[in-house]
This record gives sequence, structure tokens and C-alpha cells, in this order.
Amino acid sequence: MKQNVWTLSSLFANACITGLSTLLPLYIIFLGGTVIDVAFSLSLFNLSLIVSALFWGYVIDSFGWRKRLIVISYLGLVVGSIALYSITNLVLIALIYGFIGFMRAGSQPAINLLVIETEKKKDWGTVFARLQLVSVLGMILALLFGILWIVLFGLQSYLVVCLGFGILATLIAQVFISEPPIRFESDMISKFPSTLIHRIRSNPVILPKLPSLKEVDTLLKMLKVSILQAFPLFLFSTFLFYASSGMYFTAMIPFLKQSMITDSIIFAVYLTLYLTQAVAFMFSSKFVNQYGEKSATIFSFFPRIAGTALTVFAAVYLTNSYLLLLIVLGFVCLDAAFSIYSTSTSLILFKLLPIKRRGYYLGVFGAMTGVGLLIGSLMSGEISALFGFPATFTLATTFLVISLLIMRIFNKRTEIITVSDSSQKNL
Repeated sequence: MKQNVWTLSSLFANACITGLSTLLPLYIIFLGGTVIDVAFSLSLFNLSLIVSALFWGYVIDSFGWRKRLIVISYLGLVVGSIALYSITNLVLIALIYGFIGFMRAGSQPAINLLVIETEKKKDWGTVFARLQLVSVLGMILALLFGILWIVLFGLQSYLVVCLGFGILATLIAQVFISEPPIRFESDMISKFPSTLIHRIRSNPVILPKLPSLKEVDTLLKMLKVSILQAFPLFLFSTFLFYASSGMYFTAMIPFLKQSMITDSIIFAVYLTLYLTQAVAFMFSSKFVNQYGEKSATIFSFFPRIAGTALTVFAAVYLTNSYLLLLIVLGFVCLDAAFSIYSTSTSLILFKLLPIKRRGYYLGVFGAMTGVGLLIGSLMSGEISALFGFPATFTLATTFLVISLLIMRIFNKRTEIITVSDSSQKNL
């Protein structure tokens, strides 16, 4: 595919969505909105991820689109950027942001399948690593532009930069991507660790298809028999992890604005998040391979909890430069932890998925992550408005601690299952 020049489309698409997602809370507050308005917009965005996962999965399997779907997805970013520039109504802004989330999600499974269908299997890891790297570089590019642009030209005009990123992504995809000669169904993504890891890192909300009534009944019976079975434990821990994430990041920018931090400095603070991701990305896979996915997952919780706890301390006791220092340290801990967590839990999930029902179990996992993000965003707005930002960050930390405890039970439970299976084989 023209020597993978097409991967640059992912760079500019991620620059566009990162710029918009950082700008949106600031823009809402600039227009007179509150943390509740920010939470409403982010909740619609997270809801759109759940709906879009089902819709785009159906489109991919029904029509076999790859290039066309990627181009349509990127055009959605262009349309969304133009619409945001011309609208100041907060409800409409929230709806447009939901539309942007819906459209952006369409390209992710198409890109995963495009790699599988056009590259040799031995090259998948390299291509996915390149995609991950250019995606992070796109995020960094967006924030670097934002720091300078907002100082020179103001907040609203930064939408023009996002629009430019979206147009570049669309043009590169249109010129350099070709439809593959062979096509697979979307559940192919779940059959290989490298594809599943990249998919979850890009967007953990994966819903290959709607579960049938029989499959829902099977899950409910599983929960009724024992909530301590391996898969339900993994689901509950994952749900709490992503609910904590939704809660924390929904409140963060309104909190920084309340603390009198300027817009350009907020972009600089978020830049540290993605710089950490770029560095941690290079080491996370090696770390997981060295210590094993279960131990790595448990380890990842400690810097994550430390990051949210530092934010609680900063929110209660600190102001100005000292507050910013702790927030930056917290961001470094959070994203270093997530790089390990997303890799290790993807491998755990891959091993948990039964061969004959991968799509169903993966869909349940995707639904739990999506609902976790959605509930976290909704709770964040209400709790922050009623009890203050320290309460929100404290609850996010509490969710992480409970998620860690459940994951420890999961590890012990799966060890018991493994020992039991081995004993039966030796009888």
C-alpha cells in the first residue's frame, strides 16, 4: 500500500480528535458552561462509542468497506470541526461531539482489518507498532500546535487547526489506501494477540455484534452460579477501571480551569500525558513479556492509584505551580500505568476468550468498558458540582482500589483453575 504512507492518515486523524477532545471542555467553559455541561458532552461521546461499535461492525461485515469507511470516518471529523466552529449552543455542541465520536470509531476496526488483509502475518506486529507510534505522535503534534496557537490566536480559532488535521487525514487516506483483494469478517481482530492489543489501545469499546437472548441468558446464569468465576471477575474489575478513568478525566479540565490555569498551560499539561505514552509504549510490551500479564496487570494499578491520589492531594492542599507539578506527576503515573494495563489485560482477555464464542465474550467486554466510561463521565459531573472536585478524584481512586482487589481475586481464581486442570490431566 505504497510503502505504508497511508499510516500518516492515522497520525493526522489522531491529531484532530486529540485537539478536539482537549479543546471541547475548554470551549464549553469559555461559553459559560459548567462541569455538568462538560460531563454531558463527554457522556454523549462515550455513548456514541457503544452505538458506533455495533453499527460500524455491521457495515464492515455487510459491505466489506475498508478504504471507503476510513475516508467516511475522517470526513466526519472534518464536518464536526466545521460545525463546532459555527455553533455556540451547548446542547448542540454536545450532540456534535457525540457525532464526532461516532464517526471516529468507524476507522478503527477498518484499519485493523486492513493490516491483516494486506500485510504478511510476520509483519503485523511491526505495522501495528508503527500505527501506535504515529497515533501518539499525532496526539503530541495536536497539543504542541495548541500551546502556541491558543496564545497567538485564541481558543476558538484552534478549531481551524483541527479542521486542517482532519482534511489531511482524509486526503492521505483517499490517495494512499487501496481496498484489499481479500476480506475477513470483523471478529478476525479477536483471533490474534497483536490485533486485539492494538484495537483495545485505540478504543476498548468493542462490540462485534448484538448478543442473542440465549447468550445473555448464558451470561446471567454464569453470574447466578458464581460471581467469582474468572470472566465475571475480570469484567467487574475492567468496568471499575474504566469508570474511574471516565470520572477522573471528565473532571480534570474543569478542575484546572477552576484553579485559574490558562488554556495554553492546560494543553501543555496534557502534552505530558501523551509524551509519557510515547515513552511507555516502547517498554510496556517488554515489561509484560518479562513478568507475565497477570503480575504486570497488578503492578500497573499502583502507579495508576498513585496518580489519582496525587491529584486528590493537589486538589485539597495546593495551588498554582505546586498544583501543576503534582498534576503532571500524576499524569505521568497514570499513562505509564495504562500502557502496561492495556497490554496485559488484552493478553488476559485473549486467553479468556473461548474459540467458538469469541465475538460474544468480546462484545460483553466491550460493553462493560463502554458503560464504565459512560457512567464515570455522568457521575463525574454530578459529584463535582455537588461535592467538589476532590470528592470526584477520591471516588476515582476508590474505584481503582476496588478494581485492583477484584483483579487479585481473579488472579487467584485462575491459578486455582489452572492447578485443578493440571491435576485432572495427571490422574
